[in-house]
Amino acid sequence: MNFTRKLAKATTCLVRSQSSDIAAELTKKGFDIDRRKIQLHEPLKQLGDFTIAVKLHRDVTAHFKVVIEKEAEAEEGLGKSC
Repeated sequence: MNFTRKLAKATTCLVRSQSSDIAAELTKKGFDIDRRKIQLHEPLKQLGDFTIAVKLHRDVTAHFKVVIEKEAEAEEGLGKSC
């Protein structure tokens, strides 16, 4: 699962990815997961790859990969001629 975020600094995201963001993305992909089942100790605010645990049942925990990438910046001046 990939998220793109604007950066506040070189590798720090302006918008943090929280369990509610992850749950919403899982819902888009057809999985009905309560955000409280996503074991995220703090919001993801750095670029990179993260392994996230989802507690499906008392004895069952699934792990999946979340990738936080830099949002592409629009280039100024495209399509303009002098």
